[in-house]
Amino acid sequence: MLYHFELQMAGVVLLTAMAAGAVSLWLKRRRERIEGEAQARADAERRARSVADGGMQGGGYSHPEK
Repeated sequence: MLYHFELQMAGVVLLTAMAAGAVSLWLKRRRERIEGEAQARADAERRARSVADGGMQGGGYSHPEK
């Protein structure tokens, strides 16, 4: 049979493990979100550059000559 002190110690161990798991998940999601935002920013810059280059070369977004 578990005594009062042993139950408290089990609670402390479980609380610590759950807190560590929560912090770990939070850091993982935060890192993924930051990487996703950086990737989206890089993609947007790449698209903007390709549109600017395509417009200057007469392709894609420029008016056709008649």
